[in-house]
Amino acid sequence: MGILSKITGKSTPQNQSASATRSAIAATGGHQINRDTFLGATHENALNPANPGEIINLRTVEIETAPRYMSKDESDAIRTQAKQTTEATGYTVSALRALSRIEQSNAKIQKEFREYQGVVAESELKKVKSNAKLGRKLHSLRPQYARTGAGFHVAEKRADDLVVQVQSDVQKYF
Repeated sequence: MGILSKITGKSTPQNQSASATRSAIAATGGHQINRDTFLGATHENALNPANPGEIINLRTVEIETAPRYMSKDESDAIRTQAKQTTEATGYTVSALRALSRIEQSNAKIQKEFREYQGVVAESELKKVKSNAKLGRKLHSLRPQYARTGAGFHVAEKRADDLVVQVQSDVQKYF
């Protein structure tokens, strides 16, 4: 049951389905662990051996393939573009470094969260084992409860019979 379900007291079909799944796992030892879910990429664009990405080279100007003279206007335009490119390089490097820090933070959180989930899974197993142990204990007590109940029933019957006998005797004298 999720936090909201606990607060509102309402069960969802997902909670009921999860309960049925837990029962099936406990009964059969089965699983729903999908290899691709655990080993698959975290994003369609994430780089990995199956997706090495595209090798795209950055080129902001064409390569000069032969020596030549340039005009003043061409020279001014190239210097302006060089200034803009240099300025944009600083921004780009800064942004890429920030993106790297974000990726590292995301990875750290995911690593810690997966460790937490591992603890939850281990704790769940301990809880299920504890519940099963209690269930086995309660089943082992059933015969004793049955004997106790049967003894109680016999005592109740004897007492009822004695009460009837006493009432019968009393009526004989009065």
